[in-house]
Amino acid sequence: AWIALEEKGVAYTYVEAVATDAAFLEASPRGIAPAIALTTGTTDRVCESLVCVEYLDEALPSEETPLLPTQPARRARARYWATFCSDCINPHFYAALLRRDPKKRDAAKALLAENLKTFAREIEGPFFLGDQFSLVDIALIPWYRRYLAFLPDLDLDTAFRAWADACERRAAVRNTVVDPSRLADHYKPKLDEAQQQSDPPK
Repeated sequence: AWIALEEKGVAYTYVEAVATDAAFLEASPRGIAPAIALTTGTTDRVCESLVCVEYLDEALPSEETPLLPTQPARRARARYWATFCSDCINPHFYAALLRRDPKKRDAAKALLAENLKTFAREIEGPFFLGDQFSLVDIALIPWYRRYLAFLPDLDLDTAFRAWADACERRAAVRNTVVDPSRLADHYKPKLDEAQQQSDPPK
């Protein structure tokens, strides 16, 4: 959603989500980030990443920055592969990082690499849908830096890296890159816990 806001060029205030914050829970009753709360002209509240991106694309239509194609078949393709990212790629990253059993972490890492290759075979280039930067790119590109930081030996093929490089040259992506130290602070407690659970007693 953050990248979509940048793409649309609208004024916004970025606020870190706090699960117990009343304003956040009003926008996202299940406590799922991200969430959008409009403060002028409407009381719209929207949550969950892909839903937020589609909402912004429909609420702020633009010929210069469409995030979904106009043709029904192309829109369906975009939605399918964005869902593939959220359902079949991102969960394996978490499992490869945080599963307590080393064998299960390795298995998750293998599935992550396999599904990234499946994604890469569908890239039309330079972005997933060719020249159009879209919902699909937004669904996955924020995770690329996490792969490099936390799974440095993950097998990423040439087509995937070329796609990631094209996305990262886009201003909306550059403006929303999370500082690596913040990522490390976010994941460190969970990584430490997973490591303690997998280490044999001495």
